[in-house]
Amino acid sequence: MKITLLLTAIGSLAGFAYASFAGCDPSACFASSATSTSTVVGAFAGLVIALPVSLSLKKK
Repeated sequence: MKITLLLTAIGSLAGFAYASFAGCDPSACFASSATSTSTVVGAFAGLVIALPVSLSLKKK
């Protein structure tokens, strides 16, 4: 559970940082045009990465 929350938080921070520093024009792309959208997309990506890691750690 802790690893899932940690990786989700890291993903959301990475999404926010990407939109803040290297975001693109709103007419060009959806995911990184606004910081809120990019934060949600980053959190989802972190969750998608965290779930298999969490399940593999529980099996050990």
